[in-house]
Amino acid sequence: MKINSAISKFLTNKWVLNIVSFLALFNVIGYAVIGNLNAVVIFIIIGILVRYFSKNMTIVLGVPLIIVNLLVSYGSIKEGMENSAENNTKPHDSKENENKPSNNNMNAKEETKKTGQGLPMSKIENASSQNNAAQSTGEVMKSIMLLLLKKHMTI
Repeated sequence: MKINSAISKFLTNKWVLNIVSFLALFNVIGYAVIGNLNAVVIFIIIGILVRYFSKNMTIVLGVPLIIVNLLVSYGSIKEGMENSAENNTKPHDSKENENKPSNNNMNAKEETKKTGQGLPMSKIENASSQNNAAQSTGEVMKSIMLLLLKKHMTI
């Protein structure tokens, strides 16, 4: 009987009700802000159903809080890794083979590789444009320093 009285005291505690109410309110507002209105509707429906069975507001708000968070988190867990060592082999497609040139020459047009999202990958070119900018900046700084030195030497 000690366990039942401890659970009863816990569920009727004013602070526990305030904390559960705070979490439920901000959880519903968060789902509404991110546009997950299905979660909000499910929360309200489960809350109404639980209210039919219990008048304790801690239970009425806590049960939908737990259930909706479990449902949303279950639906949002996705594996993020697209390319792994096991998945590097591509299935052979007859359409790809038709589009390939028959000449295996190195000068032939290279096949464009695509990322996991379907975007074309291109080779990173030399940082020559950055080097040119750095060189021109360096040359400008050098000429400024020379002008300052000439001016200083003539005085």
